[in-house]
Parts: sequence; C-alpha cells; structure tokens
Amino acid sequence: MSEIRSALGAAYAPGHHGVAGTGVTLRERLDLDLVQVAAFAQTREPLTAALSHELGMLLPADGRTASLQGDVTVYQIAPGRYLISRPWGVGATLFDELTPVIGPDVGAVTDLSHARSFIELRGEAAREVLARGFALDLDPLVFGENAFAQTPVHHISTLLHRLPGEPSAFRILVLRTFARSFWEWLFETSEAFGCEVLEAQR
Repeated sequence: MSEIRSALGAAYAPGHHGVAGTGVTLRERLDLDLVQVAAFAQTREPLTAALSHELGMLLPADGRTASLQGDVTVYQIAPGRYLISRPWGVGATLFDELTPVIGPDVGAVTDLSHARSFIELRGEAAREVLARGFALDLDPLVFGENAFAQTPVHHISTLLHRLPGEPSAFRILVLRTFARSFWEWLFETSEAFGCEVLEAQR
C-alpha cells in the first residue's frame, strides 16, 4: 500500500496550544485503512451476508450506531452501503481482502484510504469544542458509545463517531480536500480550552 500522507501539512503542529491546561488532545490517525462497500438495489441481503461472514461480525442495524469487532469498525452510511476501517496490518488491505468476496454481481468495493482524514479528539472539554460546530446533541444519554452521525460543520461534510471505552473520545472522518479547513476550525476552537496536539499516529 502507498504511504498515507497527511492532508494537514504545516497546520499540524504537535505541542501545547492555547490557554494553560489541557482541555482536549488532538491526534491525526494515518494508520487506518478505509473502504466503502456498496450493494446494488437487489443485492443488499447477499452483500450483507457475505460481508458479515468475511469480517466475522454483525453489521450495523441502522445508520446511527457503528459496529466494532476487534480493530474493525463498520458504519452503515446508507441502506446497503458501509464504510469499513481498521489499522493497516501485515496482511492484505481491506480492498484486496474484500474485493474477491464481494463480486461484481453483488456490489462494489472502493478504496477510500487516501480520500479521508481521521482526526481524534479526547478530553473533558471535547463535547464543548464539538458543540461549537456540530449541530448535534452530544449528551451521552443521546449520543452514546459508538453513536455516529454524518453532518456538516461550516459546510464541510464530516462523520463524527463517539468512541467506546472513554467518556469523551471522538473520531472524525473528513474528506481530505477539506481536511485542512476543518482542522483549522477544530484547532482554533480547541485553543480556547487548552489543547495538546499529539504526534500523528502512523
């Protein structure tokens, strides 16, 4: 696989920024593989069955909650359409692994590894930072673990996922084309709470 290069460029500066204290930490993830798998109108059931068998997990039942199994995360972004991510490993890429399983009569597998940027936000002020741009109710009782939503922030399309196991941890997927603009908004908003930008995870 080709090396994933950051779309954030010089705007990504590890270190402490903003006011004293650390309300949030920010980290770009460059170690995640990503594909989209989409069924045709009449092939949703066979695609879902084949994908579930190959991944060894139940797929999401709706478009609001992600499914996780080990390092694999699956989002249903439309009926019969899934985004699947996992860390790059020693073996085959998701595209190489799933393409033979999802034949051309059943659906299409598209490699999006170089098409999205992954940014993670953690910390006690994470909800407050996100609330300044995301028009979502992020109360844990409403937007709990593994909840996700596709929503624009200043006209930039994003997918926001509340990660499991931590009370204030979120992952954001954003089109690489707009990643730098989105990052600038996120970084400047986070500075008001004190933020630590961590080295990108590769």
